[in-house]
Amino acid sequence: MRRVARHSVSRYATRIWLALVPPLALGAQVRDTTARPVTVDPVVTTATRDPRALRGVPASVSVVDSLSIARTREVHLGDVLRNVPGVQAGTLYGSEDVKITIRGAGIRSGFGVRGVAVLLDGIPLTEPDGQGRLDIVDLGTASRVEVVRGPVSALYGGAAGGGAVNLVSRTGRDAPGWGARVVGGDFGTRRGEVSYGMARDDVDFAGAVSATSLAGYRDVSPGYTKRARALARWQLAPATQFMVDGAYSYLDQRIPGALLLSEWDARAEAAEPNNVTNRFRRLEERWRVALRATHGIGGGALDAYLVGSGRDNTQSIFQYISQSQKRLQVGAQFGRTWSAGGFTPRLTVGGDADRARGPQTNFTNTGGQPNVSTLCVNDRLNGVFSLACVDQFADVAARGAYAQGELMRGAFTLSAGVRYDAVTYDIQNFIRPLQAFQKEFTQVSPKFALTWRASATLTAYLTVARGFEVPTAVELSTSPDTLRPFNDFLGPSSQMNYEIGARGLIGARFAFDAAIYRAIITGESVSKTVAIPGVAVPRSIFENAGQVRRTGVELSGTLLLTSWLDARGAYAFSDFIFDAYLTTMTGPGFTTIAFDAAGLRVPGIPRHRASVELRARPTQSVGITLWSELQSGVYVDNTNASSGIVYQRTSPAASPPVGVAIPFQSLAHYSLTSATVTWRLHDAELFASIDNLFDTRYASNQTLNASNGRFYYPGPPRALSAGVSYRFAD
Repeated sequence: MRRVARHSVSRYATRIWLALVPPLALGAQVRDTTARPVTVDPVVTTATRDPRALRGVPASVSVVDSLSIARTREVHLGDVLRNVPGVQAGTLYGSEDVKITIRGAGIRSGFGVRGVAVLLDGIPLTEPDGQGRLDIVDLGTASRVEVVRGPVSALYGGAAGGGAVNLVSRTGRDAPGWGARVVGGDFGTRRGEVSYGMARDDVDFAGAVSATSLAGYRDVSPGYTKRARALARWQLAPATQFMVDGAYSYLDQRIPGALLLSEWDARAEAAEPNNVTNRFRRLEERWRVALRATHGIGGGALDAYLVGSGRDNTQSIFQYISQSQKRLQVGAQFGRTWSAGGFTPRLTVGGDADRARGPQTNFTNTGGQPNVSTLCVNDRLNGVFSLACVDQFADVAARGAYAQGELMRGAFTLSAGVRYDAVTYDIQNFIRPLQAFQKEFTQVSPKFALTWRASATLTAYLTVARGFEVPTAVELSTSPDTLRPFNDFLGPSSQMNYEIGARGLIGARFAFDAAIYRAIITGESVSKTVAIPGVAVPRSIFENAGQVRRTGVELSGTLLLTSWLDARGAYAFSDFIFDAYLTTMTGPGFTTIAFDAAGLRVPGIPRHRASVELRARPTQSVGITLWSELQSGVYVDNTNASSGIVYQRTSPAASPPVGVAIPFQSLAHYSLTSATVTWRLHDAELFASIDNLFDTRYASNQTLNASNGRFYYPGPPRALSAGVSYRFAD
């Protein structure tokens, strides 16, 4: 392996290039003549179940390194995903509640992460119904973030129809000794972190505690989070390792809500009036303990994990909801590689099971407090379902088994895999026992890939994969009428994805990654509003669209301009169209009318999105980063109207039509520019950053097809933050 001088090139560019190609001497001059040469290993990704060099993965994979993470506030995951093509990661109100969308998957979600599997060291954090929260994720403990774009249901099941985000934890060998980091900034941003790492012979330990406080850039949007994490590894034998991972998080967040266009125009920092009156808020406490072991056996490697976790959630949002959930996960896989007759076959087989269960009660939210009515206690005979109260016990379980095979010969690798999944819902109703809900969704997800190592610096691939998403418990629990408590008409979505891609190095200074894909989705889940007899306010529910066609191009590249300056660019073209979707909407006169969306674009997805990043290190101790994001306009409803009227019916379906007309507009194109400066002084590093440098007015998120006209989540204005990191030698 050739050696690269420590400061001869940007560390950021070096890590990406060495992920794509074998280590190469890039020919740059050494700026620090006292620096010793070091060997830099290729980046290995674990998001695809089998650890392997990124250059050999037949999928669209991006890796965000530790340097990129360290140059952010480390407040939320969206800060580090901004330069990944095909990914949208916008905060709802400046807090850590980020909505992540990959190739359109999860765009309909009103909160959390939907359609994208979130993993911690390869173990799913996403719950068995496909809903994910990022509360327990602490960016300060991550060494890198791996993003797989496109369906990986053949690996992770119904939570990964759009892709996966895997956070790889920092070890004691990565950052030995004590460390501290303090960040402060506009809008009450405060973050403190203390960490410790240790590596002794066959033992490795990394731990961290952190606290983050945000006053928020909108009215009534303060948030507070505290976290703790401890991760220990023991190398019991050359081929045997054991790991214990414990984590805890506590979140207290006020919810300012979405705005009308008129409210946004008048005062972008405003909160939704109803959210203020009823003190919308989320309190959530989570814990997680994971045990993992790897062991060499039978000429291969066995990897197994056992995870126990729990959460207690109290939220006063549209209702006053109290949940307590316990969760158990178990999984194992075995992989082995052979070599015979010029072929190198590899087989991986495995399975996993995931079960989350616990009680939930809902009451009417009155001023942030539960309104406990007699109806909630005594109504065991009434056949009419009401949202006034819920008393239930939910048990959601997912189980799956998968197998992957690879056959390598020369420059070609043929891969094939298949996974079977079953997701089961069993929800008991203690108020109306006859209105319980039991349902199971099953799916077989195959995947085929052909990889061609055209040269030592160029790899091309072709994949065909099936993905799917099951409805979440929240989507199922919103009924389209008063006769049943669940939307049992809602089914899973299924897609076929066809993709070709290439990654490699051109010359000694430019690395690239490119992909072209087309996905056909049957049963895409889309929100709509229905007026219900006997119910005063229309209800937002989900339904399955007939067929959606997603066509996209994703490009990214890194260019070494000089020995101290590199540039990175990313671009995504997304053409997402309803091929078949006949639905209903509220029209003029507040009556329900039929609407055919065939041929129209799926709302919420920009057709064009690009980013450019420049990183300079003019001296050994000073670093400067400039970043710009450009995004085309976005439609916010199925009609693809640039401007129009939302007709919100406020009378039940059986009553004479009455309502209000609310104007709205699609979202215009925008660009954002940010800058960061770092200065290393011995064992300390100081940094300062400014986000949204030109104070651009934009929406960081939107509610699609909002029948009440509340489409808009204003993005953060210009904000300055600064901090210092210090590491004490062990």
